[in-house]
Amino acid sequence: MSRVLTRNARAVPTPQRFAARTRARRWRTAGWLIAVVVLIGAIAGAAWAVVWSSLFDIRTVEVRGTSNLSADEVRIAAQVPRGVPLIHADTDEVAQRVEALLLVADAQVSRHWPNTVRIEITERTTAAVVADGDGAYALLDATGVRFDTVAERPEGFPLIDAEIEDGAGADAAIVMAGLTVARALPPDLAVRTEEIRARTPDSVTVVLDDGVVVEWGGAEESARKAAVLTVLMQQPAQIYDVSTPEMPTTSG
Repeated sequence: MSRVLTRNARAVPTPQRFAARTRARRWRTAGWLIAVVVLIGAIAGAAWAVVWSSLFDIRTVEVRGTSNLSADEVRIAAQVPRGVPLIHADTDEVAQRVEALLLVADAQVSRHWPNTVRIEITERTTAAVVADGDGAYALLDATGVRFDTVAERPEGFPLIDAEIEDGAGADAAIVMAGLTVARALPPDLAVRTEEIRARTPDSVTVVLDDGVVVEWGGAEESARKAAVLTVLMQQPAQIYDVSTPEMPTTSG
């Protein structure tokens, strides 16, 4: 009986032990509170540094993807403000300003910490040319946009013979019909194409460098027409008509 009482007596905390445990709990609680306050302060400080301090100001505008354009031309068009926090850079507006350049098909703008705005552009490439008066030639990309004018006709691109005015209205449909046909031509014929005559969207004619004529018709089913033409041209002829691919004909 005395042993049980002795064990129970030892299990009862003394006032000193109770006070010590209370102080320990208070210190642990205080430690957590201090850690939370320090964390909040660090986050607030970091946010202030990013949004307001000069530590993350824009200092560099990096340009990638230029070929015909210079990096400085892109920077001038972009109008990226220097000396303001990087977080304040409106990447969408910068991209819109760069894409206003005729030679630019697409612009992607991004922030790169701590101090750089990066502009990556895709320049327009020539898909065909059109006569532009006074012996000059306008370069068209695959979407029909005129993006440059040159004095001499560049080699390797078909000439679209169509009367157009800045690719607008009904003329745009005529040009796009010619471009669609140009893209559909088999590679061996594409390099031989001298001219693509497009008077209406449904009346396209391909003229090869040896005078051979391909009556294409409309731009619809161009892939199928190209496949039929490849087989049809195994027969020598002067005129190939694939305007109705189900019933192709030859003559001459």
